[in-house]
Amino acid sequence: MPSEFFQPGNIIPLVGLSVSAVAIAGSIAWGAARSRERTREREAARRRVAAAVAEGTMTPDEAEQILSQSRASRRRCGCGCSRR
Repeated sequence: MPSEFFQPGNIIPLVGLSVSAVAIAGSIAWGAARSRERTREREAARRRVAAAVAEGTMTPDEAEQILSQSRASRRRCGCGCSRR
């Protein structure tokens, strides 16, 4: 039975499906890695702002303004462009 799949007429579709599956899996992994990195950077920035408020070099109002600007800049349309 399995030898039916590896006949000369079936090789090209099998290779095409395999390449497609690898490309899809790679794009999903790349998107997850990008999302994880963005979250890590956002949390690090929030920690830096909180530390600045704690040490007194920034007022809570300035921190709130910075964080609200950050939230507003993240709002994007579904395709990832900067349209709102």
